[in-house]
Amino acid sequence: MLSNKSKFTYMRKVFMSNKLSLVGAVIVLIFLLIVAFGPIFAKIPPDLIDYDNILSSPSNTNYFGTDQYGRDLFSRVIFGARTSLSIGLVVVTFSTILGLCVGTISGYLGGSFDNFIMRLVDLLMAFPSVIVAMVLATIMGGGIKILIIAMLISSWTGTARIARGETLSLKQSGYIKGTQALGGKWNYILFHHILPNVLPPVLVSATLSFGNIILNIAGLSFIGIGVQAPLSEWGLIISEGREYIVTGQWWLVFFPGLAIVLTVIGLNLLGDGLRDILDPRQRR
Repeated sequence: MLSNKSKFTYMRKVFMSNKLSLVGAVIVLIFLLIVAFGPIFAKIPPDLIDYDNILSSPSNTNYFGTDQYGRDLFSRVIFGARTSLSIGLVVVTFSTILGLCVGTISGYLGGSFDNFIMRLVDLLMAFPSVIVAMVLATIMGGGIKILIIAMLISSWTGTARIARGETLSLKQSGYIKGTQALGGKWNYILFHHILPNVLPPVLVSATLSFGNIILNIAGLSFIGIGVQAPLSEWGLIISEGREYIVTGQWWLVFFPGLAIVLTVIGLNLLGDGLRDILDPRQRR
């Protein structure tokens, strides 16, 4: 058995050997710093209207140019990162916890409860998560709270399926059967043997799904049922600036779109690196 220090050293070497994962980690770290210290980077308030500076191209004063109301696009993209990543973090955290609990309990108990949960999961997974979220957000109305609820309802199923599959596999292992034969209680088995082994692939899945959640948030805001003005959010910024592409104001959609692309790429690359160290069975 490796000591905790040896395990950490091994995991660090595996992660450092994957250069793309390092790139992803750097990208994610940069965006996390932007979220944490946004006002330091953005000197101009994102909602400051300047009718004398409407649709100005990128310059030394306005790094990303200005929009149709003269608002500084750099500040809007910075504060949009705070909005998008904060919502995404809330959704991925609670959907992971919900999916982990439901999937693990369902797989461990089995029987009719497991059949019911899996049929519900199959029903929700029959439709793309963004479609489910779109329908729910349309029914319940727009806004951040409704967006979070809609995304949460549509995002936990993948985690639940992974947790259930891992739990079913672990139930058949020798040490679980041995613990049961020695009189080990279900809660001890669940929390001391099953959950520690289910958690790594679930965390990898959560990291990889984070990027998809960011895309869904931007998509829902783009069509008007997500984040609402005057808040800054990447999809909303693109929606407000799309009609100006034909007149040459390319920066209105380019910079928020670039932020979305970089974030998703960074999260996916980081997820690949975490998969190598947390779930070696899937290592390429």
